[in-house]
Parts: sequence; C-alpha cells; structure tokens
Amino acid sequence: MIAPLLDPRLLALAQELPPAPCTAIEDAVTQAAGVVLALQRDDLLHPIISGNKWYKLKYFLAAARANSCHTLVSMGGAYSNHLHALAYCGHKLGWATRAFVRGQRIVAVHTEGLQGRRGNPNFSPTAAQLSASMDFML
Repeated sequence: MIAPLLDPRLLALAQELPPAPCTAIEDAVTQAAGVVLALQRDDLLHPIISGNKWYKLKYFLAAARANSCHTLVSMGGAYSNHLHALAYCGHKLGWATRAFVRGQRIVAVHTEGLQGRRGNPNFSPTAAQLSASMDFML
C-alpha cells in the first residue's frame, strides 16, 4: 500500500502549491529594535486553495485516499472558500464532491427599502442586506 501522503495524485496536487512566500515588514520600530519581521503569505499559496485550506485539507485527503473513499462531503457557508477548495481538490484527485451549504433558504425578496425600487429584477441584495431586512422576506 502506498503511504497516503505519498499517493501520486496527492503529490501532484501538493506540487501545485509551492511554499508560501514571505513578505518583510520594515518599519522604524522593528529596525530600531534590530528585529527582522516577516509574514508568511498563505493567501498567496494558490489561487483556489488559499490561506490555510491546504494545511487542513491535506491530512483529510490522505485519510480519504487511504480508506479508498470516492466522494468528499463537507459543509460550509454560502460563498465558502473551504467548499471551493475542497471541490477543486476533489476534481484534481478524481473524486466526486458534495456540499451542504448553511444558511436560510430565500424564497422571494421585496427590494422596497433596500434600494428604493420595489421588485427591481436587476437588483441582487447582499447577505448583509437580507439579514438586516428579514421583514421583507415572504
């Protein structure tokens, strides 16, 4: 059996993710103290698997591979970066993905008061506007 983190597909995916770059922070305080300060920019790691998503997902993906799983299932909020990253990983690894998206089901929205024009078909309210205007929900 191939060790899970040495699986060829996981290795190929890992090779898409070079080490996160570091950015030096230079200001008068750190220079006066003789301190070198740098930030690891995980947000620049990959255009889809950004932030710390890869660091969290790689062990779950390895465990899924070791257990011969064929579908990845997770949950997250609407516009979830986690779900987006998981779907990408599933695609690259040849697995199906399923997502459960948290949130309230929106049946219909009256936009009067949100933009001043009732029923504007070109208006898509933001989540914050919807939350602030629950009385407009049908």
